[in-house]
Amino acid sequence: MPCAFSDSNAKSLPLYLVDQADAAAFAENQPPAVQAWLKTANFTGALGQTVVIGGADGRAALAVAGMGTDQTRKRGRFHLAQVAAVPKKT
Repeated sequence: MPCAFSDSNAKSLPLYLVDQADAAAFAENQPPAVQAWLKTANFTGALGQTVVIGGADGRAALAVAGMGTDQTRKRGRFHLAQVAAVPKKT
């Protein structure tokens, strides 16, 4: 049995990891609908901040997770584990 993280045929969503210093530029480079979601959620890129962006069909289309700053990341470990709290796509 090959070692794999997940089934390569499984549906998945893009996950963007955004440093707090880059949050504004990231948002500016997204389509208007994504910009609106980020603005509504007050996304700042703070460590642990996660936003699930809905698509035109009303289903989750992508997720954005804040990675904070170098200083906030130094204070702990396993920061991406917080993203696991994002609801699973059904």
